[in-house]
Amino acid sequence: MASQWLNALLVAAVTATVQWQAAADQCTATSATGICLTPPPYGCDIKTGAKCCRSSGAWANCPVCSVGALTPSALYGCVGELFSRSNSRLLDWSYAGYWYGDYNLPRLPVMANMKTVFGAKGDGVTDDTAAFFLAISTIANQGTLFLPAGVYVVTKRLDIDKRIFFQGEGAGRTVFYFPQSLQDVYGNSYVRGISQYAFGPGFINFNGADFPDNNTVLARITAGATRGTTMLQLNTTAGIEPGQMVRVVLDNVNNTLLTDLNQNMFPAFAPYNNRADVIRWTSKVKAVYASTKRIELERVLPFDVDLAWRPELHDFVNGGYGLKRNFTGLADLTIRFPGNQAYPGENKEVGYNGLYFYGTSNSWLKNVVFENAEFGVAFDSGSFNTVENVTFMSTKPTSASNPYTGTRGIWNKGTFDNLINGFFFKTRLKYELSTSYFALGNVYANGIGIDMTIEMMYAAAYGNLFSNIHLGAASEPFGWNVRGQDASAYNTFWNIRTAADVMSLPPSTWAPKTTFVSTRRAQAPGGSTSVDWYVESRTNVWPYDLWAAMRKARGRPINPPVPIRWSGPGYGCFSNGTKCCLAVTAGCPRCPANYVQPSRLWGCTGELWTPRDRLVFDWGWAGYKASSQTPPKLPVTKNLKTQYGAKGNGVADDTQALLKAIYETAKGVIYFPAGVYILTSVINIRKPIILRGEGRSKTVLRFPKSLTDLYGNSWVEGKWIGTSQYSHGTGFINIGGWDPTGRDFTKITWITQNCVKGERILKVASTASITVGQWYRVFQKDPGDGSLMFALNGDAYPIVNAQKGHPDPCRFLARVVSKGTDWIRLERPVPFKIQTRWSPEIHKFMPMINDNVGMENFTLEFPWSKYPGHFLVR
Repeated sequence: MASQWLNALLVAAVTATVQWQAAADQCTATSATGICLTPPPYGCDIKTGAKCCRSSGAWANCPVCSVGALTPSALYGCVGELFSRSNSRLLDWSYAGYWYGDYNLPRLPVMANMKTVFGAKGDGVTDDTAAFFLAISTIANQGTLFLPAGVYVVTKRLDIDKRIFFQGEGAGRTVFYFPQSLQDVYGNSYVRGISQYAFGPGFINFNGADFPDNNTVLARITAGATRGTTMLQLNTTAGIEPGQMVRVVLDNVNNTLLTDLNQNMFPAFAPYNNRADVIRWTSKVKAVYASTKRIELERVLPFDVDLAWRPELHDFVNGGYGLKRNFTGLADLTIRFPGNQAYPGENKEVGYNGLYFYGTSNSWLKNVVFENAEFGVAFDSGSFNTVENVTFMSTKPTSASNPYTGTRGIWNKGTFDNLINGFFFKTRLKYELSTSYFALGNVYANGIGIDMTIEMMYAAAYGNLFSNIHLGAASEPFGWNVRGQDASAYNTFWNIRTAADVMSLPPSTWAPKTTFVSTRRAQAPGGSTSVDWYVESRTNVWPYDLWAAMRKARGRPINPPVPIRWSGPGYGCFSNGTKCCLAVTAGCPRCPANYVQPSRLWGCTGELWTPRDRLVFDWGWAGYKASSQTPPKLPVTKNLKTQYGAKGNGVADDTQALLKAIYETAKGVIYFPAGVYILTSVINIRKPIILRGEGRSKTVLRFPKSLTDLYGNSWVEGKWIGTSQYSHGTGFINIGGWDPTGRDFTKITWITQNCVKGERILKVASTASITVGQWYRVFQKDPGDGSLMFALNGDAYPIVNAQKGHPDPCRFLARVVSKGTDWIRLERPVPFKIQTRWSPEIHKFMPMINDNVGMENFTLEFPWSKYPGHFLVR
């Protein structure tokens, strides 16, 4: 049914007839004030979008337009040839939606079936709330829950702060049914006469935290920048890399930022004065210019940057710090509420509320139907979320005095670059589409309703796009506009139509610098020139859907990344590791038939290796004495049989003989001649002692009993009840030293500047106590928010609460090969990035046991028994 509505929508777009009044830079004639009098003198093919000529010979190699070709907008052209990213009324909205606008929505792999794993019935009668609570609490961090066809009754809120996704079997087949309102379940306070459920929450709430803080700041922006530019001047570029996702963060100091967003045409909305972090706009870094402390962004700035707004550059750290804000949402199901009672009215809602996404990114709902909802879905303070193919319907009774069945359908509040694509309102709500509170760069495209309202709430929504939308009756197309200003600048309404084929625009007091293109027979209101409105209302403006055209022009969507099977660097290696060539090349020997193909990550002898690629460690340092020598063969100090009376006959208990030998040996080698030595106690060694046998299978250490047999078992490890206390240790032979790290007495100095992985030169506060040639540790600790742990997970995998605040996850060892007054050079590269927010320090390397301890030439033997499982070991 939804696809039929969309087809009707597209047919309606082709039959548009409206008038023309516009400003443009590609006009054949303009007025003295720059108002465009004629459209571009060419057409666009409606099948391909390609540019065509209205008559033959207009210019060389220009194809003649076919029947049905349309004239493009003077702001965009056919394929964007009239659109200037750096100087246009339009933003580049191709970045809106899931994952920077680069990909179509994925289908996530299922972790568990709600019926078979968690016991949900889905029979429309049984209360399945407990099953959902169990599923949510069981999933440690992330997972997709599959809901087979059925009606799942839920009677309490589902509050989710994990990466959980609900996958149904199809709208109408898989149904979330909420038989009670939030008011029925939790009561209603009606503060100042307004229902506490008028603006949320939902019955299903996805909670993230999409806010910058001291842990995410990368640099201060030290110079102003104008809208349309890509360069930012910073106080430092340390730790910033090309391709990194970063955020420009601005505060609304004394309401001056909002005044600027209003183009200084309207006063700022007083309640938003001095609010922090109101702009949190994201772009990838295109280039870093460290020498001048500048970066170039991939996207142009859609707003000005002024130093008065305390501008900062923050790391987007997508999904980091344990916020679990990616890959949440729902697909292929219905959200259903009872439909037997009339809607009580705005601010009187009883709480038949669907979904609330708070601080989420790259989350979505797809193919979802809302039945009888007072409140459909809200996105609050997130970025790059997507709504695709959603339908609203209701069986609630209506009347002439109360034609509505709910308050809000889809709401973006303080969001950035969200995409709403494909929405169908088969019932009338008070506000089908709502946008508020510094929402920027969001897109609403390809929708239709029986009588839709586009609500811009409270004077701060900036640079949002509404494209290819049929408002139906459009009795209140722009909501409550009598209250005055409802939006900030650069909001664009593109190909907006009504059933009556006439679009009534709001008054010019509604918003500054607003753009209307292909709005049928729309008349610019009085005073619109003074606030720089642009009204291009004429017949059949191309493209129908500006968002889709921009996305196509950027070459999106692209195919999801897949693991790459590399073919190698294009040359080979001899068996001795030297390079050879596959073709005749001067100065390079030809490869034989049995040549070896090297990895592009290494080459033949490491010529392609860089620690800034995937192989971050130089593993050549691993092992005894940093692999500089093999373990020595030390002389025997004590003989366990001849000096301590051990039998080694497989019968006598030799435990006491070994304990005595260890006690009497300060350092050296305790030798076990061939035999079978019975040991029935834990052996602890905290000295430079080596235990040496005569050879594998010749000298056998036999442990006839388990640790549980000898010492009992609490079956508690940490907080895990029912887990063996030996599941992660101890051993029967324990060699224990002490390698203090992160202590006051080991700290020498601290690192003063961020750096990327692979660096060898570190900026430090002082080098007075550092000796060239000595080993030192590079130490970092997680500040408690999980940010360092997330970085160590490759900025890709979320972390669990237990990892937050890890005291010493980074304890990297390296020798110092040179130093200055405020820098040191390490012998090997640092395998992780360094951030000052992680308290990076340089510490002494001072292990208690540094040499000559261990075991060699033994077999360790235990009785045969069935392995009980990892957490049940004895």
